[in-house]
Amino acid sequence: METNGNNSLTPLEKLIKAYYELGFCVLPAIKGKKRPSLNWREFISERPSLEDTLRLFEGKIDPNLCIVCGEVSGVVVLDIDGPEKFKAWLREKDKGLKSPLSIPSAIKTGKGFHIWFKHPSEDIGVRRFPEHGFELRGTGGIVIVPPSLHPSGGIYWPLHLEERSLEALLSWLKKLTLPELPDWLLEVAKEDEKRAIRYESDTPTLEGVELSQETAQKLKTLLKEDLLPFWTEGHRHELACGISGWLARLGVPQEITEAVIEEIVHESGDPELQDRLRAVRDMYGNLESEGKVKGISTVWAILGEQVTKKLMREVYTLLELEEEPVPEERFEEELTSAVLQERPFPFGGLPYYVREIIRAYSTAYNVDPTYTAMAVLTLFSSVVGNSVWIASKRDFYTSPFLWSVVVQDTGGGKTPLLRGLMKPLYEIQKVLWEKYQEELKEWKRLDDSDKKKKDPPKLGHLFAEDFTIEALAEVLSQDQRGVLIKRDEVAGLFLSLGQYKKKGGDDRQRLLELWNVGGSWKIDRKGKTLYIHPIGASIIGGIQPQILRRLFEKEDFDSGLMPRFLWLILPRRERVWVEAEVDEHIINLWRNLLRWGRSIHFDGGSEPIILNSEAKELFREFYNRRGKMEMVLPYPLSAFVPKLIEYTLRFALLHHLLLEAERLKFAFSKESDRITPLAGLESIKFGIECSYFFLWQAKRLIDSFANRSPSLGLEEVVAEVILNLHRETGEELIAIKEITARVNEKLSINLHPRLISTTLEKMGFTKEAGLRRRMPGKGNSAILFTPDMISKLSSQSSQRSQSVQPQQSDGVKIDVKENPSSHLASPDECEEEKIFTETFTPSNGSLSGIYEGRCEECEECEDKNQKTDLEIPEEIWEEI
Repeated sequence: METNGNNSLTPLEKLIKAYYELGFCVLPAIKGKKRPSLNWREFISERPSLEDTLRLFEGKIDPNLCIVCGEVSGVVVLDIDGPEKFKAWLREKDKGLKSPLSIPSAIKTGKGFHIWFKHPSEDIGVRRFPEHGFELRGTGGIVIVPPSLHPSGGIYWPLHLEERSLEALLSWLKKLTLPELPDWLLEVAKEDEKRAIRYESDTPTLEGVELSQETAQKLKTLLKEDLLPFWTEGHRHELACGISGWLARLGVPQEITEAVIEEIVHESGDPELQDRLRAVRDMYGNLESEGKVKGISTVWAILGEQVTKKLMREVYTLLELEEEPVPEERFEEELTSAVLQERPFPFGGLPYYVREIIRAYSTAYNVDPTYTAMAVLTLFSSVVGNSVWIASKRDFYTSPFLWSVVVQDTGGGKTPLLRGLMKPLYEIQKVLWEKYQEELKEWKRLDDSDKKKKDPPKLGHLFAEDFTIEALAEVLSQDQRGVLIKRDEVAGLFLSLGQYKKKGGDDRQRLLELWNVGGSWKIDRKGKTLYIHPIGASIIGGIQPQILRRLFEKEDFDSGLMPRFLWLILPRRERVWVEAEVDEHIINLWRNLLRWGRSIHFDGGSEPIILNSEAKELFREFYNRRGKMEMVLPYPLSAFVPKLIEYTLRFALLHHLLLEAERLKFAFSKESDRITPLAGLESIKFGIECSYFFLWQAKRLIDSFANRSPSLGLEEVVAEVILNLHRETGEELIAIKEITARVNEKLSINLHPRLISTTLEKMGFTKEAGLRRRMPGKGNSAILFTPDMISKLSSQSSQRSQSVQPQQSDGVKIDVKENPSSHLASPDECEEEKIFTETFTPSNGSLSGIYEGRCEECEECEDKNQKTDLEIPEEIWEEI
């Protein structure tokens, strides 16, 4: 990698080089976290070269930066975590001491400060002074450095640097000279050796009985043997707390537990030694002060029943203790706590080239990398479709289809990103369309007798952007491989179910069946019956938080609709201009991956990939653990567990195929047997981590319902709009077109005028009552707003405003045990009143008969018998 000059370096590489030239050992850290993204302990005594350092950052998506403290970087850091405590201690110690915050190397962190000092001639290690609000970090410590993101959302930044820009930071680093560590601070560190993080080999005692050094060593050995395989990211903190609390209850000395944890941290490559030791101290301190800590139930939730029982027997036997059962109520409490902790998306489990695709598109479109990852996996799953399944055992198989929804306010960059990722699909669809046209011409040239012998050609479909269930059935009958259902706003998908059926139909049930692998549709229509097997589709789209909370009710959890989706909750994102663009080689890489997935041979049947012995054993353990979770997790979160178990296999299959694509170098072939039929441990681990991540997201989804106001039905919204329009205009005739526009504006959803017309009829605005008219001159359909109707709607609105007052916790938690009626439609509210639909805008470039729906004859459409074809993307239409 060229590092002689700065012109060819990226902004991140310039930062790395600037820190390196200061003499620092700089490493990548996880964005928004205070820990390195690799095993940093191997760099404690030796700094890698600049070229090797830059390589450590390859594939890291928008990382934090950290430096290894001590002699290797020539730096000691004063970490002031409690500024008020530190200030008080400083005044008490010597009134003449000046605050170190005046030093130019002071850094503002999330809730405190870091001050960088030159490393003294003798090492001081890591010394902690929690009662005074600070610690000194020498050898054995790390610190996050500017311009990294703090977990609180703030930015690490030099305290005395006002300008917030990369150029200013680089200039500051270039001019920086580290000050000497003050003598008084060095003396403080030396005067109390107990502050050093170290462990003596004194013989500890257990409940007054001497515990020999041999027994202590055996205890460490068996604990390490059982804990190390599970000491992975996402589990480490809970394991440290659980095992420490359990050992503290048994009376094992704290020094022994700390020594065990330290050895496990070192051998596993865990970068957070100090956090793990702090967990030990917290558990022992809490047991002494409060008499209550986490324990073996937390360990059980991670290790599983078999391993935990083995560990308990061995420890009790070694310490000659009588084994005690785990109280059931504590087990449930601790298990729930263990599985509901915050989880990062497992980027590290993806192949390097996939991480590069995610990084490049995320940077260029300025979107959250987690959403990019979800979009990449969803689109890839759609092109693979039913061509490959995965099985954990006979008749327990699933397809790779993903149903993904991101919950975020508008302006997060979701639509432009999806448009960019979809371009290769548009290209493939164009090729399929041209092939279909040629084959159709050939078929039409045949005489009638030959046509009877040969079926007409079928068009291969990759995606559907707007649809009815009937239109989707037509698509799937032509291409049973499956398609991608892409909706910028998925609210329209849910609200359109049954929109053209006067009695509602069974569209919602059809959608539920679509998720199940190997399912079938039999759709009977006038003069035609469709039988489709197998069915399948991936779904991707977004929804705004306020619409989400108004759209769904408890019944959507009960029916299994909500748990079928993978929900990603993202915060509002600031719009900023970025110069970066996706490199051509990344675009080609993404295009080749999608083409490779589509090239996998499909003949209507699928030979499943199976798990190898190691992967199957891990999945079995995970499956049993999830079964216990389902029993103890609160409803409706527990409803997500069965679907996430299946999603575990789907993600494992996608991971396996991503590895195979790289191994086969994206070679296009219809020989599906070239794909290795055994998925390994790495793939099932990725699936499990994704499952944990989306369980956490499901919890956040459910939490978002906690403080919502009771939802309104469509009649209530229409009535409110009509009253407001009458107050504004004073007119008696109000065009249905105007009412529709106002309702759409209020709900941020496009509803078809026919739905508004049907709703108005239910509200009493009928021809029979003389309340349906035509607007003078224009001929548009309108309603006549009489004084009686004004009085009726005003009275109903007043009653609703009294009954729909914000409540406390009663009636807002979705919990089947409480069965809160406020989450259900009122008894007199017709199910059809909740059926919404997106507007189907006819496209000038629509291809008749491809994605065709039909609007029934209605007065509200500008043209009667208006056909409403799903749009083909503009760029594809122009090319066609």
